Amino acid sequence: MMTRLASRLGARLFSLSGMTVLATALLLAGCQSTSQQDVDEGAQVSGSHFGHFPFKLRSDGKQCRANWQKAPPLQPDLWDRVQRRYELPNSSTNPRIVTERNWYANHQAYLDRMSGRAARYLYHVANKLEERQLPGELALLPIVESSYNPFALSRSQASGLWQFIPSTAKHLKMDMNWWFDARRDIPESTDTALDYLIFLRDHYNGDWLKALAAYNAGWGTIDRAVEKNRARGLPTDYWNLDVPAETRAYVPKLLALAQISRDPEAYGVHWAYIPDLPYFTEVRIPGQMDIAHAADMANISSDELHLLNPGISRWVTPPGGPHRLLVPVDQANEFAERIASLDNSGSTLFAGGQQDRLMTANPMVQEMERKATARQAIPAGARSYTIKAGDTLWSVAKREGVSADEIRRLNKMSSDTPLRLGDKLALPGKGKTVASNSSSPVSSGKAAPGKPVASKAAGGKTTYKVQSGDTLMAIARKHKLDVNDLARWNALDKNRATLKPGQLLTLYLKH
Repeated sequence: MMTRLASRLGARLFSLSGMTVLATALLLAGCQSTSQQDVDEGAQVSGSHFGHFPFKLRSDGKQCRANWQKAPPLQPDLWDRVQRRYELPNSSTNPRIVTERNWYANHQAYLDRMSGRAARYLYHVANKLEERQLPGELALLPIVESSYNPFALSRSQASGLWQFIPSTAKHLKMDMNWWFDARRDIPESTDTALDYLIFLRDHYNGDWLKALAAYNAGWGTIDRAVEKNRARGLPTDYWNLDVPAETRAYVPKLLALAQISRDPEAYGVHWAYIPDLPYFTEVRIPGQMDIAHAADMANISSDELHLLNPGISRWVTPPGGPHRLLVPVDQANEFAERIASLDNSGSTLFAGGQQDRLMTANPMVQEMERKATARQAIPAGARSYTIKAGDTLWSVAKREGVSADEIRRLNKMSSDTPLRLGDKLALPGKGKTVASNSSSPVSSGKAAPGKPVASKAAGGKTTYKVQSGDTLMAIARKHKLDVNDLARWNALDKNRATLKPGQLLTLYLKH
């Protein structure tokens, strides 16, 4: 394991507080102080907080400690501890997993950003998994859900690391009020997510893949898919269920991340080293407290305190609790001593005795809501489209006569933004004229088996019903089409697509 750790550290990066840190003993030993260049250029130097592993982050990405003559011993990699608990069935050749693995392998910058955020929270998640003896792969679930961003907010209003939608959170009795949202709170959301996952595991008799699918789609959706297959005499394992497109990709994403994290070099990926040390700890406070004042007392920035306590929606802690703050371990003792020394009788603790910020929202929550509002707003001249089961960005773009890039730009979406059932998309212009409001590109009514059904859209667009024994290549040859075009029109991998009898394919025939 030490050889593996050493090879990782030679080229492993992780990003924290917007800066890149090279985690090698060599650089730690060689960096004696902040360079004059940093001072001359006004570079900011910020600190990170792993107990017994203090370092400074310099703008050029190097770690510095002025009084270090040599590097301290490196702590074990936290990911190694997580990976020792991996236990879900995983196949390196499953085409659905391969597709997701290739995406992650081609998006190193995304993995770096995610790792920088995960560095704050992973130790807590890993400990909770060990306490409950749960699979280590569940530590990867916040990557799939939120990229380890506690302020992530989906179009369906799912929020926090674990992305609870309001209805599920209410069912699970999570507090959501003007002051506090437990969906974003690290301890509460993690405990609730693991409780819910255990319930789902037990509901599916220990089948973790179906439990994970149900976490994404709802256990009612998965139960109906299981019953549908059972009634038809088909296998009822996750891989054979007829589920929404997002859920089809959901479990493969998690398993792809498990494969990459276990052997990143095999896939040409740098997987961040995170020391196996606590990042934060809990300090009790006597009552409602101004966040800026608490940050000053803890000798950290307000941004850092908000990132560790993202459930707090205002500039002050909730009057009804929880009466605690998570602070970096290196500042915890000093902060606790200052709290204990305050002369108060449970009154509100505001900076300078001022309560003028009481009504002001946490700025990170404001930014989260601003982005969500911008995503939901339909610009003038655009039209609204509601995501339906089976939709992909490509299929919506083709059906509506616009490009996927246009949709991304209009909706301020990145290349990895998922589509969720019920989300609304803004579509540019008028697009194609379609005879029906239905999401299906074909007219109603049955088609003769194996015959293309003419769509009412222009441009030679037809729909083909897949027959037993059909392949993409055979269909392309039959209709004198390029197989690459056929795969692209239907968002399929031409080399790995599995067609099912009755499946509908979109074709654009030449006249």
